[in-house]
Amino acid sequence: MACRRLVTGEKCRWAWLVGDPYQVLFSWAGASASYFMGWRAEKQHIMPRSYRCAPAIMQVGERCLQRLPDYWDRGIAPADHDGVVEESANYADDLEDLRPDEDTLVIARTNRNVYSIKAALEAMGVPYRYTKQKHSGPTVEGFRVERLFVVPGGELGSWVALTTDARGRLIAGDQGGRGLVRITPAPLDGSQPTVVERIPAPITGAQGLLWAFDALYVVCNGGTGSGLYRVTDSDGDDMPDKVERLRTLHGGGEHGPHNVLLSPDGKRLVVIAGNHTKPPFEVRDVTPPQTMGGIRPNQRRTEG
Repeated sequence: MACRRLVTGEKCRWAWLVGDPYQVLFSWAGASASYFMGWRAEKQHIMPRSYRCAPAIMQVGERCLQRLPDYWDRGIAPADHDGVVEESANYADDLEDLRPDEDTLVIARTNRNVYSIKAALEAMGVPYRYTKQKHSGPTVEGFRVERLFVVPGGELGSWVALTTDARGRLIAGDQGGRGLVRITPAPLDGSQPTVVERIPAPITGAQGLLWAFDALYVVCNGGTGSGLYRVTDSDGDDMPDKVERLRTLHGGGEHGPHNVLLSPDGKRLVVIAGNHTKPPFEVRDVTPPQTMGGIRPNQRRTEG
């Protein structure tokens, strides 16, 4: 709206708008390509060439865009320099050129990547020093922070979900293939160590955990398969081991299934998922498309 007010002033004769309707990054906050594409323009010019994307990279990008229902071929030529798209099966392939007598900085985006890189370096015999950003914020008055356990990533993975069972013990889940663990924190007097036990239930990829109705409920994102699961103790040994899939969820990645909560009345479960997860039931559209100016008409605000 501010831009429209500026260009409608008496002193403005021409306004050039430059953008790409396929690159709306904040649709979750109300951004829409319609604000850009909806301007009445006397002239429209499509950039004839990409000066950044080489042919191989351009082809991968176009294949992704072709999945959109309103895709059209803009006829943009790739850059005239070389580029190669490579998919690695393991980090050892990417790190094989490292030399122990040279310093190299390796940056990882997630803890899961860090653990895989560390394992590859150790297998290659390449020494490394691992550093991470540390939180140094203040604690609430009257409380203190105590480290109970250092998670060995290569063995227990990257914990991204946490809940408590009926006895107050913690249950944590790895986002990859390391499964679930149960944690009995050390007592405040330090008389006993923190105890970490593997939960034998065959389930991985947990992003949401909840103990309710005498069972552990798990929302998986990938791993065993995206969906909602119930894990119970089948033999009375005080350890969950039986896995039951309650509902399959079609979605994955950062916008996939994520969490499960107890409803305010304590009688139902609420499953939370990102906007790339299909609703597991029929829905009725109640608003016009809210993302990318209609390029993704299947992503709408809905009600049951």
